[in-house]
Amino acid sequence: MKKRSLLLLLSVVFLCLVILTACSNSDQSAALSEQQTDGSSQQEEKSINIRWGNVFAPEMPFNQGTRRFKELVETESNGRITVDLFPGAQLGNNNELMGMLTEGTNQMGNEGGGFLAQWAPKFLVSEAVYAFRDIDHMLKVMNSEIGQEMFDQLLESRGVRVIDVWYYGTRHISAKKLINTPEDLQGVKMRVPDGPLYIENGKALGANPTPMTLSEVYMALHTGVIDAQENPLPTIYQNKFHEVQDYIILTGHNYNFNVIMVNEEFWNSLSKSDQDLIVRCVKEAGEYQKQIALQEEEALISIFQEEGITIHTPDIEAFKTRAREHLVKRFASEWGEGFYESIQNF
Repeated sequence: MKKRSLLLLLSVVFLCLVILTACSNSDQSAALSEQQTDGSSQQEEKSINIRWGNVFAPEMPFNQGTRRFKELVETESNGRITVDLFPGAQLGNNNELMGMLTEGTNQMGNEGGGFLAQWAPKFLVSEAVYAFRDIDHMLKVMNSEIGQEMFDQLLESRGVRVIDVWYYGTRHISAKKLINTPEDLQGVKMRVPDGPLYIENGKALGANPTPMTLSEVYMALHTGVIDAQENPLPTIYQNKFHEVQDYIILTGHNYNFNVIMVNEEFWNSLSKSDQDLIVRCVKEAGEYQKQIALQEEEALISIFQEEGITIHTPDIEAFKTRAREHLVKRFASEWGEGFYESIQNF
């Protein structure tokens, strides 16, 4: 009888121990879960400051877009995320700004394909004349697997992540005579940016390309050192090239973009919800500045005409055919067989 009572007592003690252990484990799990939740909440609620510098003038559509991004992200985060903008090369030139972004001194930045090609070579094809059919085509290509391959190269080589692509401008020709076909550009000394592709672009259009810095172009046009140049309409207007040119030829031979980048280490320090917020605000701001840029380009056509400039739409297909033949022959081995054509036909 005593033996049976002892066994019963031991069973009761054991059962109590099991219940106590289970309760203890449950309490510990709840505490751990609460700590994890608090930690996640603290990560999402931490204050974040973003520095973003570029070389563009403050009044340009692009920097109206960066100001829109600042307004959106600060409002939607209730001031927890702040953005300091440094336009107009306040922090340095393109190379210096890229260094700051790579090092993490600046958390965000932007650059065009031609500049980024020194670290991600396939970016260079985006600067080739008539690679893109129009603005929508350019944006679709750069947001496809073709653009992603370029973005991956950049991430690997410089530690910066592309989170969006913004329209920058469409390049056209201004000249001292009417240009309708590539043959009309034969012998015409046309300023192009310095660099092998830009020189070949000039040849692809039919001109005699003359590399020159932008600051030298006005005087060179005025004195007859060059006969023509090519740039987006806002650049032509801001630099007063129309004062020393009679014609603007709407060749639309380049659709330029800037990619919006973030430092990868900074990006990985953010919560998923903050990453999503930043991307959402960047994309909304990008669409905002694109519409401003398009409105400005349309308005400038009228302004140029009012100032006596002849606006002419040339034989675009003739320019495209010549460009394709010239550039494929010159760069196919560097870009890869069929790469230029695959972009055109995307």
